[in-house]
Amino acid sequence: MWFRVNAWRRLAETCNQYLSKGRLVMVEGELAEPKPYQSRDGEWRASLDITARQVKFLGGRSDSGGAPATSQPGAPAGPSDVGGGGSMGEEEIPF
Repeated sequence: MWFRVNAWRRLAETCNQYLSKGRLVMVEGELAEPKPYQSRDGEWRASLDITARQVKFLGGRSDSGGAPATSQPGAPAGPSDVGGGGSMGEEEIPF
């Protein structure tokens, strides 16, 4: 299953800088109402869109897979953890 993910502001800038095709990520956000469409072969499918609130990069920088990246509470933001969540502002990273 595929999801179309929309990111905005600083989160979008960070994703643009560090993401590449095949990179594993975990996305938290709001799932929009599925939009039905008919594929070229005539089958009905649904487009699933997510508005990202938080993106966590998984694996190493040069690794497109692997174990989840670990982080310390209160550590400065890096490419492995971006976004805001809960009561924190968008600039504050909870990881």
